Amino acid sequence: MLVTLAAAGPEPDRRAEIARQAEEGVNALEQLHRALIAGTVGPQKLRELREWTRRRDRSADTALSTLLDEIELRILVELAKLERRG
Repeated sequence: MLVTLAAAGPEPDRRAEIARQAEEGVNALEQLHRALIAGTVGPQKLRELREWTRRRDRSADTALSTLLDEIELRILVELAKLERRG
């Protein structure tokens, strides 16, 4: 039984952490969109988005990595659009 538990090990925890990161990224994008609508996008929000892209997990399994890649791409596109505006 201990071998089975050891084999299962951190994988469920790792997936939960990656899912938490994905949710955090999506929430950050939603907050950005609300701030854009309200006209209140500040430098702190932009720093938070950049920080998310720096600290996201890059060693996830294929499906989860793809999801994080898509969230990161959306964040980078939004940052680039905002930087072009001024």
